[in-house]
Amino acid sequence: MVTALAAEPAASAPVHLRADRIEIDQKRGVSRYQGRGVLTQGTLRVTADRAEARGHQQTVEQVTAEGRPTTVRYRAAGRPELIKGEARRAEYDVATRQLTLTGAVEVRQGQDLLRAGIVHYDMQAETVEAHADADRRIYAALAPRQKPDSEPETLP
Repeated sequence: MVTALAAEPAASAPVHLRADRIEIDQKRGVSRYQGRGVLTQGTLRVTADRAEARGHQQTVEQVTAEGRPTTVRYRAAGRPELIKGEARRAEYDVATRQLTLTGAVEVRQGQDLLRAGIVHYDMQAETVEAHADADRRIYAALAPRQKPDSEPETLP
């Protein structure tokens, strides 16, 4: 299992890497992680069977994780709910804070659910773009929001 975490501000947080097996090719700027590996950076967490990190001068720029499933957890700044997701593959760009999930994607935030073939999540802008693929159309289930107790209900 491989894990990746991202914090606020994610771009300046250190990336920590651990695994049962790590192969590093310094010349190409590629490292591969297998077996209970861990990549951490803040509040983003991606777990998978295997991952590959690319970068240069000991800086991680992009992480690709694959597994059945690959899981994602993230808490946006100032938000109480975790975003939790599963997919077959996750690609994370550290500098731009872009996360792309592909293959049987399912994402939950609180009671909301999104299923799609591909989901792009811009963590900085807090935007989501979902696409269908040959295996899965987009499905969204959005739970009604509760009004705070202090707000009176208006009648029609």
